[in-house]
Amino acid sequence: MKLKSLGFLAIVWMLTIALNIALAQQTWHGEFKRIPMEEKMPTGQSVAIECQDEGADYPYSPYDWPDAKATLTVEQYPTSSKVYVELTDAKPNTYYSMWLRLMGVDSSGKSYGGNPITGRDGTPLIPSTELDDALLLTGPGNGKVGLSNGFWADENGNAIFMTTVDFPIVGGAYPFHKFEGFDASDERLPLKTEARAVPIAIVTSGVAFTLRLASHCTDGVNHGLVAGPHEGWFDWIAEE
Repeated sequence: MKLKSLGFLAIVWMLTIALNIALAQQTWHGEFKRIPMEEKMPTGQSVAIECQDEGADYPYSPYDWPDAKATLTVEQYPTSSKVYVELTDAKPNTYYSMWLRLMGVDSSGKSYGGNPITGRDGTPLIPSTELDDALLLTGPGNGKVGLSNGFWADENGNAIFMTTVDFPIVGGAYPFHKFEGFDASDERLPLKTEARAVPIAIVTSGVAFTLRLASHCTDGVNHGLVAGPHEGWFDWIAEE
C-alpha cells in the first residue's frame, strides 16, 4: 500500500511539473515589418539591386514585390523555442535565411553584446547543436545550402519555415557555451583568438530587429556563422 501511494505521488508530481511548464509557455504571433528595398545590408547588398531579374515580365523596374508578406509565430518554453514563418509573394525560387540579433545599443549610444565568436551583430537562427556544422560553412569558398535557418521559396515566392531552437528567444540568451567543437584559434573564425564561447543575451528592444528574414540573391547559399552576401526583407522586434 505504501509503495502504491509513493507511485501515485510521483505521478502527481510529474503531472504538476508538466502543467507548470505548459502554463509557462508564451506565444507571439504577428506580421514582420518590411525592410525598404533600397536599404543596404552591412555586406552592401539590397533587394533593389541584387534581387532584380532583368528577364522577368514585371510591371515596372526595379521590382519590389509589393505584395510580399511574412508572418511569424514563436512558441516559447523554458528552455526552447519553436518558430514558424509563412512567407508569401516574395521573390520566387530564391534562398532565404533567418537571423537572430545579439548586439544592442545603450542610452549613451554605446554598443553591447554581439556574437562572441564572430564579432558580428547577430547569429544564424539555429540550435547550438548546429554550431559545428555552421563553422564548416564559414569562410571564403565554404558557403553552401545546409543549415536549418535556410529555406527556398517556390515558383510563386511562397514558403513555410519551421525550426526548434534550444533556447528561449524572448528574454533568453544564445548558448554558445554548448559549441562542442569550439577552437578560438580556428582560422575560419573572424575573431580568431579573441573569440569566446559564452552565452550572449538576445536583444528584444531598441534595435532594428530581434529576428530578420534575409535573402541570398547574390549566390544562393548559406555562409555559416556569418550572413555573407544577403539582402534584407523583413524584421521582427520582440519588444518585451
